[in-house]
Amino acid sequence: MFKEIKSYYFLKNIKESKKIKNKLLNFLEEMPPSRYGNVTKTDWALPKDFNRPYVKYFADIIRPYMNTITKKLKLDNWVIHNMWFQQYEKNSYHKWHTHASVQFSSVYYLELPNKKTSTQFKNIVNNNVFSIDVKEGDLLLFPSCLLHRSPKNKSKKRKSIIAFNSSFMGEGKIL
Repeated sequence: MFKEIKSYYFLKNIKESKKIKNKLLNFLEEMPPSRYGNVTKTDWALPKDFNRPYVKYFADIIRPYMNTITKKLKLDNWVIHNMWFQQYEKNSYHKWHTHASVQFSSVYYLELPNKKTSTQFKNIVNNNVFSIDVKEGDLLLFPSCLLHRSPKNKSKKRKSIIAFNSSFMGEGKIL
């Protein structure tokens, strides 16, 4: 029998989001068309050594935010294991899944014209589906073992995200 425990997530608006939006979208536009499941465009299935200029650019932007989260966790360091983008046109979606072998999964909402397309989570104890109140420009980090999906985009407007998996390390500093 599963018992429920409370967990936590981090939600932070990236203050540079308006300034970086068009540059990131241009980077994504230059990527070759590639699908994964029912996702309209993504680089997930491209070779791992494929050149992804947006990765370094975006990693430099989020570095101070990740450093702040590391301090809040009272740990010493963090690492990004991988990063990818996904774009959802009308009727595209990503089915229920988790991310193995990492501590946190993250979603940066580059384009979010409709909050109904934000990441959904499923409580495996009671099967309740819920969302976290996010907006365009937000970065959401959550435990990677949480069952989540991107619901079907019923809008004609595109949703674009940058996702990454990360882990935090250290001995912990108990105060």
